[in-house]
Amino acid sequence: MAVAGELFYRNGIGSVGVDRIIEDAGVAKATLYKNFRSKDNLIHAYLNEKHDVTVVALTAIAASGQSAGEKIDGIFCYLEQLTQDQKFRGCAFVLAMAESPLPESPAYQWAHRHKAHVRGILSDILAKSVKRGQLDTVVEKMMILYDGALISSALQDSPAPIQFALEMAHHVLRQHAPRQRSLTE
Repeated sequence: MAVAGELFYRNGIGSVGVDRIIEDAGVAKATLYKNFRSKDNLIHAYLNEKHDVTVVALTAIAASGQSAGEKIDGIFCYLEQLTQDQKFRGCAFVLAMAESPLPESPAYQWAHRHKAHVRGILSDILAKSVKRGQLDTVVEKMMILYDGALISSALQDSPAPIQFALEMAHHVLRQHAPRQRSLTE
């Protein structure tokens, strides 16, 4: 699975055939098909693994006893750590969906499932930190910053877009923060 995942991420899921995976992994075709049955099942396993790694990291950040702003810092710090890998190409789910835009494809389904999960984590983090009725708007803005930071960092081969996105995320938090009542009100 590790070889297939590396090949899918580096070369794209559409560019990597089962024969290439078998050759690079040094396994028999029968073994691969016994474990995965099809390339779609391999794609599913690859994206499931990517999803689990990300969700574990983001859930740990969300569970920390910090403020919403500090948790957002933690999320963007995690994204910045991803960009430090010399093989970083961007979000595996965005890359996979770009290659397989049909709703019935495993890549499309995983991309939507994964992004919905990330949205849920952000929603939990931000629920008590934004004005009433604005949570969905703020979460959507954060998702745009999250995805845009990953894409821009890959395109520029630089972590700088992550920092710019973090600055904008804090601006969004300030813009949508509940109004503080003064002691005289």
